[in-house]
Amino acid sequence: MKRRLSVLLVILLACAMPGLALDWNATDYPIVNEDYTMTIMISRNTAIHPEEMETIQCFSDYAQKSGVNVVFDEVSSTDVAQRLNILLAAGDYPDAFIKCPMTPDILLRYGSEGTFVDVGPLLEDYAPNFLAAIENLPQVKTAITQSDGAIYGFPYVCGIMDVRAMKMYINRVFMNNLGIADMPETTEEFKNLMLAFKEGDANGNGDPNDEVPLSVMPISIHSFIRLRALSAFTTAVYWQAMIRTR
Repeated sequence: MKRRLSVLLVILLACAMPGLALDWNATDYPIVNEDYTMTIMISRNTAIHPEEMETIQCFSDYAQKSGVNVVFDEVSSTDVAQRLNILLAAGDYPDAFIKCPMTPDILLRYGSEGTFVDVGPLLEDYAPNFLAAIENLPQVKTAITQSDGAIYGFPYVCGIMDVRAMKMYINRVFMNNLGIADMPETTEEFKNLMLAFKEGDANGNGDPNDEVPLSVMPISIHSFIRLRALSAFTTAVYWQAMIRTR
């Protein structure tokens, strides 16, 4: 979700940039009245996000809805710094960068040259929620405002790392297929639901033996046990686990 919202914000503000002769809508879809294509360079950790950005359904859905087609220039997170330096030195820029770390010196240099656009004046009209958020977090506003007073990008702010990183989702389609109406509210109910997924034909393909009731990325299994399994019993167990694993 965060990545999707970031892309949408970039698209909206890019369409609002001075100098772009676009017939566009500030308050409704489609964002542009004639199809428009923009490029975004984005770094991607393939171990966590193996899928290519353009194969993610929400982006094709929003392209149809907005009229703006995004071509992603995807770069490995391990190579992004080198690739960024090459692009900036060559003057071969995409329309926007996402998750491409830049130092204040880079922002000031290319901002003063006009390569990067100050989005500050656009926030009140086109990103009022973001503006309100940074007004309530003055330390964040200070951090993203450069010495020339300009804001050249958007931060990713989260005060609680584990809340950002870990969420659980239960497949409602599986529940409907098995005639289960209520979400589990206790650990016993959760266990019974997982057993029902495992032993029943939850995906509805006629084979009751091919369901995987619970899946977790290998790199986050430790966090899943610590934050979801143990914390369901007592906060004492949760905090003891936090201490042991950090």
